[in-house]
Amino acid sequence: MAAALFAGVAVGQVAKVADEGATIAYSVVSVRVTKHELAQYETDDLPDGLRVRGATLRALIGEAYGFVIGPLSEQEVQGEPGWAKTVQFDIDAKVDEGDIARLKAEDARWDEMANFIGAMSTRTATMRMRMLQALLADRFKLKVHDEVRTLPVYRMVVAKGGPKLARAKDSEHGSLSMSGGGLEAEGVPLVLIPSLLASEMGRPIVDATGLKGTWDFKLTWTPGLALEDSGADHPGLLTALQEQLGLKLEAGKGPVHVTVVERAEMPGEN
Repeated sequence: MAAALFAGVAVGQVAKVADEGATIAYSVVSVRVTKHELAQYETDDLPDGLRVRGATLRALIGEAYGFVIGPLSEQEVQGEPGWAKTVQFDIDAKVDEGDIARLKAEDARWDEMANFIGAMSTRTATMRMRMLQALLADRFKLKVHDEVRTLPVYRMVVAKGGPKLARAKDSEHGSLSMSGGGLEAEGVPLVLIPSLLASEMGRPIVDATGLKGTWDFKLTWTPGLALEDSGADHPGLLTALQEQLGLKLEAGKGPVHVTVVERAEMPGEN
């Protein structure tokens, strides 16, 4: 599940997420092995479908079944064949013309921060996720199930000295923007931070701060320096969280949702 920006949406009450009908199906799908080795992974939700370049099946599983922004950690996908981590694919998929308006409406609904937070917290698949799940089942013969296992996690707690966060100036509306090494939020609940930063830390993060409500904050760090801070303009994520937000990540173990692959096949090209 991916999202880059939310703006001007109500977050005072997290919207209930409901399945409002059958999943929209891709009517035309093209799957090809990427011609260029180590191609950059790109995925774009188009108004009438989906465009993917340089994606491994493992990355696609993360998009279809993950509830974080970014790739799932190694421990969160298990049982996939070796080629699922190395072979890259290009995918072009289209919906029927009669489904474009509904797809647009679904995208608008899931782009609202309240709905997005609701989906994250309840592990409710969005329409786009369900569409990709169906595509993978059809073309890759993918079959998975979810298990909860006790695995390494990080607990996000308040650091010594207390939080360095500002209560939201506008508690009814919020915005969020994120880029490599930068996160800026207004009117955002802290429950969203773990899903944003888990891929950087390489394991799931659990919010154990006990801080309720919505907050305004900025966070800047150097990606890839999660454990070391030397030789960079900005600190690694661990240091940045503590210095800038007054939050701390503690290593431990806890319940983790794991997507277990039961079956997967190389797709035939078309």
